[in-house]
Amino acid sequence: MATSSPLLPIQFLLLCSALHFTVLAASGTADGSEEWGYVQVRPKAHMFWWLYRSAQRTDAGPTPWPTVLWLQGGPGSSGVAMGNFEEVGPLDANLKPRKSTWLQKADLLFVDNPVGTGFSFVEDESLLVKSDVAAATDLTTLLKSLYNGNETWQKSPLFIVAESYGGKFAATVGLAIHKAIKVGELKLKFGGVALGDSWISPEDYVLSWGPLLKDVSRLDGKSAEESNKIAEEIKQQIANGQYNDSAYTWGRLEDFISSKSNDVDFYNFLLDSASDPLSLATTTEVGRKQVMKAYTTYLSSKASADVDISSLMNGPIRNKLKIIPRNVSWGEQSDLVFNYLSNDFMKPRIKEVDELLSLEVNVTVYNGQFGRGGTSSTDKAGRKPHGQRRMHCTVAAIAAARGMAEAVQSQRRAEEGAVVFHYGSISLITKPCRLAHLKVMEVARKAGVLLSYNPNLRLPLWPSTKYA
Repeated sequence: MATSSPLLPIQFLLLCSALHFTVLAASGTADGSEEWGYVQVRPKAHMFWWLYRSAQRTDAGPTPWPTVLWLQGGPGSSGVAMGNFEEVGPLDANLKPRKSTWLQKADLLFVDNPVGTGFSFVEDESLLVKSDVAAATDLTTLLKSLYNGNETWQKSPLFIVAESYGGKFAATVGLAIHKAIKVGELKLKFGGVALGDSWISPEDYVLSWGPLLKDVSRLDGKSAEESNKIAEEIKQQIANGQYNDSAYTWGRLEDFISSKSNDVDFYNFLLDSASDPLSLATTTEVGRKQVMKAYTTYLSSKASADVDISSLMNGPIRNKLKIIPRNVSWGEQSDLVFNYLSNDFMKPRIKEVDELLSLEVNVTVYNGQFGRGGTSSTDKAGRKPHGQRRMHCTVAAIAAARGMAEAVQSQRRAEEGAVVFHYGSISLITKPCRLAHLKVMEVARKAGVLLSYNPNLRLPLWPSTKYA
């Protein structure tokens, strides 16, 4: 890892739109390839960010070099840790170079969102956010601090790429960003959002579990019927605004499915608890908070079974960063983050996605290979999704992606100012496949399309079947 420069830590104050945003500390590598720091988004509420600049970046190409803002799920899972070291960053959890890093195609901005996640922290527990909208306000404040007054950052269009619960954050912060740009409070080129296996419509997912698991012979007919009955109960609770109750019923549905399916792995329905660490962790814990923590367990167990992510972040990474307060440990407030957001957990964000489309924001929705398809609520906005392709790790897949990108590009030329809604299912499992995916990203980027992927075969535990 590059060494940190002792000259870079600074204290400064930015004045923007009549509001003060205090950056507690900033630092980075001596060569400028990495920057990181804290932004005080509210008094005593501090958000941590980490930017990687790509060595392949060029500002002379036909399209501007993009920046990807990665938002993790949970809520309470760390993008600085999980998204960075477990998924798309330049180093893996063993601190070895990742050949398939997205840094080859974009600058990467990881944020521990919301406050209380990862290295982000609050000095008083009561300052943790209680809604997705509040989280979006904090994240927009951070972006104002980073982008306003920084012409270099402003040249690069920002794409928000999110997975799991992060998709809900992406929808709400996307709207907040658009509004801030429109009223002149944020100087930023907004490229669009990509919602990966996102929890934007919980009722659609629970309604899909019974039929899907019956189709793949993980549930028998009687059990599938009971699953559907519980899912309908969840749907009604959501309609009545009983979000906490629906979350508990959701946990009951998971328990029922596990008991009738030989503990099917919710992240890969080809596996069960006997063959996947996630299922083992999930079925031995009690309560919905523990069930949702399985998401983090899954990423850690899949990407680097021999590495403890907490030890990595509180050890070598903390030593590298040098600005983490002494009384702050990575992840110590994560459980509280979920607790404070529990009333928002089952709230859908379909309307927010539709609003993004109505504002002509580029939206991409992606899911794992076995995500179950359904109708898109973009029909309500008068826009028909098109260009859907099933992409596998083959030469043909690259050609298909190129064709999809070219078709979208042609459609945009034909419909000036129209929004193109992209959706599909991409499955890239092995390292060679992930390398192939980078070629797909390059083709798509040149066409002005953002394509993303979920590298795991998984049951649609989080994403919305209205879009997947």
